[in-house]
This record gives sequence, C-alpha cells and structure tokens, in this order.
Amino acid sequence: MVLGAPWIAAAVHGSRAVAEADAIETWAVAVISFIWSPGTSLPAGTGGSENYTVGQVRELNRRGVRSQVVTVGLGNADGRDEFTDIPFLSLAMLDEVGALDGTVVFVNEPHLVSTRNPTYLILHNPPPIRDHHKSFAVEGTKDRALIATSRYAAALWSTYLDVDVSTINVVYPFAEPNFAAQVRPPNESRKTRILYAGRLSPEKGIYTLLSTLHIDIIEQDLELSFTATTAGADKVQGKIIE
Repeated sequence: MVLGAPWIAAAVHGSRAVAEADAIETWAVAVISFIWSPGTSLPAGTGGSENYTVGQVRELNRRGVRSQVVTVGLGNADGRDEFTDIPFLSLAMLDEVGALDGTVVFVNEPHLVSTRNPTYLILHNPPPIRDHHKSFAVEGTKDRALIATSRYAAALWSTYLDVDVSTINVVYPFAEPNFAAQVRPPNESRKTRILYAGRLSPEKGIYTLLSTLHIDIIEQDLELSFTATTAGADKVQGKIIE
C-alpha cells in the first residue's frame, strides 16, 4: 500500500469511499510533506526509513499526488543530489513546518510542532527504552495519526503507548516497478548465493551472519557464496563492521 492523500483522509475520517470522493478537490493542489530528521541529510542506499520515504514520495508523484521530502537546517546540502527525481524543500527552522500547506508526515521523530492540518507520524523505529526518549515519544504521539510499517510494529507500539492497536494504521513498504522488470541471470555456478541486503548495523543481524560463517558445516561447504551490501557504511558502526 502506498501512502496517498485519499488514504490519509480515510485513516482520519474512517471511511475510505467517502474520503476518496471528498479528497479529489481538496488534494488537487495540496502536497504531502515527509519531514526528515532535522539537521540530518537524506542519504541514498543506507537504510529502511530512507528507502521507504523516497519510495513513497516517488510513487505518489508518479500517481499524480504531489509529495516532497522536507529537510531542516541544511539548505541544499540535504541529500537531494542523490535523488534528482524527488522534490525537496529545505527549511531553516523546525517551526517552519507549521506553515506548510497540505499534509505533514513526520518520519521517525514525533516533533512537537503545531500544523495547519492533522499530522501523521511513521513509526519506523522500535520503541525507545531510555526514560528521556520514552517521554519524548509518548508526548509526541498523543495528537498524531500513527502509522507503523508492519502489524508486528503496530502491536509493539500499541503496547508501549498503551493505546488500542486499531488506532495505529499499517502501511507496508513496497517494491518499485523496476525490480520486477530486472532480468535475473541464471545461476550456472551451481553455488548457493546468499546476499545480506541489510544495513551494516548490529540490530540488523550482521553479527549473526558473521558468526554463522564459523559453523563447521557452513565453513566447509564450498558451494555457498556470501555477499554483503555496504549500506550503512557511512555511519560509525557501519565503518567498523565493514
């Protein structure tokens, strides 16, 4: 499912059919703004929330729903050079988000900013465990329409926030069309090729993969071929792991 304007309206008002009918004129000139983490650029090929955000914006615009990535405090050095087909808007201060028309979708952090229309928050990350982070998360989610990227994540956050799981919408990531069109060459080597396509970060299981390589039946199997992507190698942990 792609996060679209009619879908957002349906999530707020409870009726998709009515929302889609009412949304045609309302969203004709409005724009959906995905607010990226303030002070942080949007790098290509480094993680799930980055790819999810760019994928949603790209697909929404392809469908005729105006969408953009909004960065804060970086000017044009916000990652836009790596996404030439994605509209970017740079703001000097976080408070300027409140002046945006259309729908505001916060990515990752629930910043306390008053907006003109109901605001959404995508819960990409697991619930924080440190007290000062928890108070920020709880306070920042009170008046937001919440979106999780899986049913599991929705259940996790509903328990953490002590809210009914039905109040958290679920929007799954999707594969862009070019993946379906990609020709996959036949494997004539007779080897089993294993690709680690996650980010180079401890919580993504990279150390589980590395420890697996030391198991005797894996180490001695010459028919296995392992490859790891370098997504996340720009971060401190990723550089160490690489």
